[in-house]
Amino acid sequence: MSDTRAVPRSSDNKVAKLVENATKGSDENFGILGMISRYEKLQRCLDKALPDCMVTIPTKHGQTMYRTKKYWNAVALAFKIEVTLVSEERIRHETESETHWGYMVIYRARINYASQIGDGACTSDEITSPTLHTVRSRAHTRARNRAISNLVAFGEVTAEELSREY
Repeated sequence: MSDTRAVPRSSDNKVAKLVENATKGSDENFGILGMISRYEKLQRCLDKALPDCMVTIPTKHGQTMYRTKKYWNAVALAFKIEVTLVSEERIRHETESETHWGYMVIYRARINYASQIGDGACTSDEITSPTLHTVRSRAHTRARNRAISNLVAFGEVTAEELSREY
């Protein structure tokens, strides 16, 4: 089944236009360094255009900006990425003193002939007041974000993977 969640309309055209402008031109005219430069420019443009889709989370190295679910939804929409649920499994996570439950989810992100998978898990001990919905939903968000991030070569940890309460 294809996931058709969309970002707010105000972002749709702006992000799509950024992608179009940042990727104009033939790859032969740029060479590999030019393509990397265009890619980094696109990444900076998207970050600048979507500041409300970024959060600052304290880490051991100071304050770090991370992209959120809303950001990855905007990227998927702008690049016309098809995101499909591959699998969902309820899991048990055992520690020395407790057994927790959770979900392991896998999504596939596809554009043209390229595709990447992303997996995500969430267990009941990660959320203060866990419900079936919150644990399952967090696992889906993590997997979907990871699939999109991997496909567009960001390959990074997303905000929903870092914080127990985000």
